[in-house]
Amino acid sequence: MGNLPERANYQIEGMHCASCVNRVEKALQKVPGVSKVRVNLNAERVNLEFVGQPVPLVELEKAVASAGYELHEQKSPTDKMRAERDQSLKRRVIFALPLAVLIFCLSMFVSEFPYKNVVLALLTSPVVLWSGRPIFASAFKGLKHGAFNMDTLIAIGSGTAFLVSLTAIIFPQFWSEHPPVYFDAAAITIFFVLTGRLLEERAKRKTASAIDALVDLQPQTAMLWRNGDETEVSIEELEVDNLIRVRPGERIPIDGQVFEGSGSVDESMVTGESIPVGKQENDAVIGGTLNLSGGLIVKVTQVGTNTVLHQIMELVSSAQSSKAPIARLADKVASIFVPAVMGIALLTFITWCIIDPTAEGISHAVLAAVTVLVISCPCALGLATPTAMSTAMGRAAELGLMIKDAETLEVASRIQQIIFDKTGTLTEGKLSVSQIHILGTKSEQELLQLAAAVEQHSEHPLAAAILNENSKQQATKLVRDPLATSGLQLLETLKKDSPQLRSATDFQNFAGQGAQANVDGDLVFVGNKKFLAQHGPVEQLPDHFLNDSAASLVYLFSRNELFGVIEVLDNLKEDAKATVAELQQMGFELTLISGDRLKTVQAMSAAVGINNFQAEVLPEEKSRKVESLRISDQKVAMVGDGINDAPALAAADLGIAMSSGTDVAIAAAGMTVLSDQLMPVAEGFRLARRTMTIIKQNLFFAFIYNLIGIPFAAGVFYPWTGWLLPPMFAAAAMSFSSISVVLNSLRLRK
Repeated sequence: MGNLPERANYQIEGMHCASCVNRVEKALQKVPGVSKVRVNLNAERVNLEFVGQPVPLVELEKAVASAGYELHEQKSPTDKMRAERDQSLKRRVIFALPLAVLIFCLSMFVSEFPYKNVVLALLTSPVVLWSGRPIFASAFKGLKHGAFNMDTLIAIGSGTAFLVSLTAIIFPQFWSEHPPVYFDAAAITIFFVLTGRLLEERAKRKTASAIDALVDLQPQTAMLWRNGDETEVSIEELEVDNLIRVRPGERIPIDGQVFEGSGSVDESMVTGESIPVGKQENDAVIGGTLNLSGGLIVKVTQVGTNTVLHQIMELVSSAQSSKAPIARLADKVASIFVPAVMGIALLTFITWCIIDPTAEGISHAVLAAVTVLVISCPCALGLATPTAMSTAMGRAAELGLMIKDAETLEVASRIQQIIFDKTGTLTEGKLSVSQIHILGTKSEQELLQLAAAVEQHSEHPLAAAILNENSKQQATKLVRDPLATSGLQLLETLKKDSPQLRSATDFQNFAGQGAQANVDGDLVFVGNKKFLAQHGPVEQLPDHFLNDSAASLVYLFSRNELFGVIEVLDNLKEDAKATVAELQQMGFELTLISGDRLKTVQAMSAAVGINNFQAEVLPEEKSRKVESLRISDQKVAMVGDGINDAPALAAADLGIAMSSGTDVAIAAAGMTVLSDQLMPVAEGFRLARRTMTIIKQNLFFAFIYNLIGIPFAAGVFYPWTGWLLPPMFAAAAMSFSSISVVLNSLRLRK
């Protein structure tokens, strides 16, 4: 196996669309020594792989600068930087809103009054020159490097409308007809484009927080253990073979091996398994996992970039960077549409000058060329995606979904396969008693009370499930008791009877196995099959309990008698089966992948109605499964809730996280279900398909009037009709196009 390639991460400033990503990638791919380029638009970061030694930073900076952007050695932008940029854009939008509305109303609904055009010019100037400054700056950079993007289109359209309107005021005598005034087109275009940009920036901030959430899981300090003395040190100071102490309730700071002690560790962030894992001497432990019980002395085995948590972080980062951003149709068209419109306008001017070289003819030629440019002003194009997106997001919130951006909707509309995690996604993520098997002479109620008496001193989730079941049965019994005539009396009875679990003394916990205690003078054991084999009459266990079960089995016994078996399960969510059936009816292929045991996953798969399943899968294996499906040209969605799902959520074309899950999973996902229900997942896919249909219709409305209006504006049909498109008609066409886009987007509310 060869050495891993040299890699480096850098920050890129100035990107805001898919065409920006393409230009950065092309510029860096031309640099000698760069073998692979992966640009993450949301995190504003580029991941580079090199042939041999890394390329000097100065060469990379020059390459990116040649494309019109900036590359820095600093890592992804800090929260403060993102917040400042967000506030700056927000101020520009808020400033432009009242002015744009006032300009539009004065232009369209107020008749002529003295100095009307001067008033419009004064109102429009700050919108164009201050609010729209980032757009014009980006367009200038693009033109400087020979690139056309959405900003180029917006800048030329709104800039032309603004400048021509100013010349109409300053030199009205130049125009042989009514002077063209398009201040409303310039202001409204700037406002709507900035609004869409603000939504995109906020989506970037949420997506970039995935790595930050992972970093927060790892403690920054550890208790170094030397000759019985403890010293708090930074985890960067730890070395392999150092000993560290981890108390109950603390996160294990780094990967290691139990050197001394025993305990129970919650490893659900890695395996997805809801049941904690018992740890004894020589057992491996993972940095970032939670020590639930028992003091541990841990020998450090991995440090720095070799730890499991760091590898998960790399998986999330790499998967996010490797996803090719879906280029908006408007950006794709802009590279052709902008020079085409400019060419048509120039051709129109030259043609009319040749036809009529007089002063009046030249004035007419200028008017025709300007009309061509103005009618192509992409006001509707700026509205097409943001209006549909914001309407869809509002509707999604009503359905219990949070959607990050328009790209997420586009990807969701093309998904073919959906992979589900089990614990906390299809299931409630909470253990509960499903069945009690009586094997001895005690009744079910007696057996449960006896188990609860022992487990009342335990911190294990299985113990919590048994105690909860005992409390529920106690409450049910008390409610049925005719003597419990009031809520106050019931509460007092519960307080009095709950400790009546029977007194338990001499409690002892055996990590990963079970517990024992003296209950009313008798030694009682509660634990797993291994615990039963060590301390109890295993020969009394019926054969069918020797096989693996989908449930976790808790055995209750004494030295001489096996009292019974308690089954504990993580139950399916109420709407899980209905959601699966709905998605299958919509044509999706479903797969269940979990880090849990085979029997448990198999039973859960059958219960919910998913035929394809995989069990005992680690985070990197989940991620590889997702990537293998994507390589086979399948559009894949991943639905999960845990840290162990984060790499797969990021690697999938679409990640869907449950809000009850971890911050890491939510940050790595494109959609988040805001409730504990699953049906919003199906509703989200239905909404996504409809939203993309609406966006495509909007883009059609945005361009169709150009296709019809530009030929008329240029005078193509003049020889046959003797009629040219007046400038006021161009403005009306733009307004109608914008209104049609807004009304069409509002259909998503239904």
